[in-house]
Amino acid sequence: MKLRLLFLLIVLFIYQSRGFSLITAYNEEVIADYSHTQNFFHKEMFKMYIKKLYKECGLVGKLHYKVFRLAVIGYINMKAEGFLSDKAIITVIDYTISANEKRFFVIDLDSKELLYNTLVAHGKNTGNKYAKYFSNEPKSCQSCFGFFITAEAYYGKHGYSLKLDGVDTLFNDNARKRSVVMHGAHYVSQDFIKQYGRLGRSWGCPALSKNKSKCIIDTIKHGCCLFIYYNDKNYLNTSKYLDIHTLLLHTKLFFLDESVDLLN
Repeated sequence: MKLRLLFLLIVLFIYQSRGFSLITAYNEEVIADYSHTQNFFHKEMFKMYIKKLYKECGLVGKLHYKVFRLAVIGYINMKAEGFLSDKAIITVIDYTISANEKRFFVIDLDSKELLYNTLVAHGKNTGNKYAKYFSNEPKSCQSCFGFFITAEAYYGKHGYSLKLDGVDTLFNDNARKRSVVMHGAHYVSQDFIKQYGRLGRSWGCPALSKNKSKCIIDTIKHGCCLFIYYNDKNYLNTSKYLDIHTLLLHTKLFFLDESVDLLN
């Protein structure tokens, strides 16, 4: 207990006097002898970082803290596997929120800025106002959830669009095969909601409003992290990208210009 308390006091002192931010995460050797005390210390430091970042990004009252925390854990683990570009941008869709509300978020972790917060549609067989049913199967016309890597932009039948590669096996890894892409749609607007009482629906794509889709796609294309959240217990308990222990083994936190290796 004394060692734990000492570690926490050190963290609190650095946190209050210097401040800290997450710059990057990347592969390290897995340390076999990883003590309970070290693990406790690392978890507490990460928890403090996430809470601070959550507030600094202006997400309070907009995006649930739990969803943001899971998104960052996944982002770091995906970064550690070399999947992502150097842009520290996370896109989050919270499909537990009504389709009539702004449940699409683009967050810049470096500048600590909420870049976009807007409407996004789900699949027509996923539900009406609320998303309830999900699938990874072709022709299901249902949305899928989990972690994705944004890929190349292109012009298709929906205009300027963005291809997505799902990395969660069984949950979204058929996304490219299913042509689940991000694109603009006329049915994603406040006017549509006023007329029909709900947002329009896609064939499984996370569709955006026509007037915002291009600038959002240009911001997040080519190797950024997309996290589509739904409170599915099976997924939340099995996705390797949500494993906090993997994160603690593969992550470095940096205090301003001085790096502090969590593995040592």
